[in-house]
Amino acid sequence: MGTEPNEDDRVATLHRTGLLDSEPSESFDRVTRLAARTLNVPTVLVSLVDTTRQWFKSRFGCELQESPRDISFCTHTVSRRQPLIVPDAALDVRFASNPLVTHAPFIRAYLGIPLFAQDGHAVGALCAIDSKPREFADEDVAVLSDFARIAEEAIHTLEGANEVNRRTRHLQLANDALRRHVKRLIESERAAQRLRMIVNTLPVMFSYWDRHLHCEFVNDAYRKWFGIPPEQAIGMPMSEFLGEQFPAAEPYVKRALQGLAQRYERRDLRRPVDGVPACLAVQYFPDIDLAGEVRGFIALVTELSRE
Repeated sequence: MGTEPNEDDRVATLHRTGLLDSEPSESFDRVTRLAARTLNVPTVLVSLVDTTRQWFKSRFGCELQESPRDISFCTHTVSRRQPLIVPDAALDVRFASNPLVTHAPFIRAYLGIPLFAQDGHAVGALCAIDSKPREFADEDVAVLSDFARIAEEAIHTLEGANEVNRRTRHLQLANDALRRHVKRLIESERAAQRLRMIVNTLPVMFSYWDRHLHCEFVNDAYRKWFGIPPEQAIGMPMSEFLGEQFPAAEPYVKRALQGLAQRYERRDLRRPVDGVPACLAVQYFPDIDLAGEVRGFIALVTELSRE
């Protein structure tokens, strides 16, 4: 099956399984217990090979919870991605000086079967260990391989559960973010409603025009002065809104769209709604974004006394 193509991806897969440092599991302990009895070996381990250590998800006949990776037999099994048989470690140049061979637990015979995650990465091994030399027969390899497939099914089940949990957490985070966004929108809408209420009580005419000179907001005073119903005002072009007053306003409007605040007076007007003579002081305040672009402008219009 070749060697592991990318160690970083392999370790990332191992960590995604959620198996490392997890609580004991009967589904794995049953495998090691039955495999030890079937093969008549003193020790069987489900070993997970991390970056610098091998950690035992299940162990039968062994007190160690983990050991350094650089002395691990199972790291060879994982790297090879195929069964590893060591009849006598004391006679194998790869392991003869290994402290796991020369000292407790005094490994002599080893049979390891790689364990694969759902994405195909070898994350560990199911291994049978004996303290005396042993020739593992083909039948032994077949039996341990069957037990390894059972252990793999348990790994895949946990992977599926973890993936569901991850997706659930992501969905929960997305829902939380959506709720916060909706809350902000509601709060901003409430603030906007309060602002509209305040602006609508002002005695001056207040409006906002976008860069294309379409109306985005006018207060009640503005609509009443021009005699335009509220449902018609929003979106109306300024030229249509102002009517015959627009040509006189247009030069100031153009300069406002260039980012220049404007002020001028008109003393020769009649109110469109009733034809009463009127004088207006008009101010335009450009709305400039952080990039320096003019998004539109605010118009503030005050009716002056004719005295």
